[in-house]
Amino acid sequence: MKRLFLLLAMTLSATWATAAQPMSDEETMQVLDQIAAKRSDGAIQSDFREEKKLAMMEKPVVETGTIAFLAPNKFRREVPGKSLTVCDGETLWMYYPVYKEAEKYTLTSNKALRESLSAMTSGLGLRDIAKNYTVKAERDTDGYTIELTPRSRAMRGSVQSITLVIGTDLKARRMVLVSGPGESSTITFSNERKAALSPDDFSFKPPSGVTVSEPLGR
Repeated sequence: MKRLFLLLAMTLSATWATAAQPMSDEETMQVLDQIAAKRSDGAIQSDFREEKKLAMMEKPVVETGTIAFLAPNKFRREVPGKSLTVCDGETLWMYYPVYKEAEKYTLTSNKALRESLSAMTSGLGLRDIAKNYTVKAERDTDGYTIELTPRSRAMRGSVQSITLVIGTDLKARRMVLVSGPGESSTITFSNERKAALSPDDFSFKPPSGVTVSEPLGR
């Protein structure tokens, strides 16, 4: 479950702020609305570098690839040659081509997962995010630093906090997601751009010969 939240949260992101000034709730909501509006007109795609620290491993795990989001709840994350994660808002797939294996998560038949992912995908577009997170924001000359704390107990079991850094151009720069003691993920984003992706690009059909499992059942 923690891996799902790490993947879903990725489109959010940032760079560290200096000499920051706290923002009022009204100012924060205005910025979030501007970011949401920027991401609501077609698909957004970014390159990313993720460095994940795990409590049981001495060295961090590093992956690079692309992440795309189509409002309100579709996303696609690809690490070339290693993995593909796709969600069309109803079903989430995680595909591992090297092992010819795919995991399927049906959101419509799993209330707990559906509600948790719904809260996370609202964060992908940063629209109505205050419904699911306690939000604190600061502003400096480089942009904005936004601190998110999940409101629900279910989400806090997988994500303790998310720190986003957004540039003055309202594009994602970096995200730090803390999932537990000694476990965190730092994701750096670059080259955010509009992408010629349709809803079909956010669906998945397992290739012939791929073994499909449903870890959370139907």
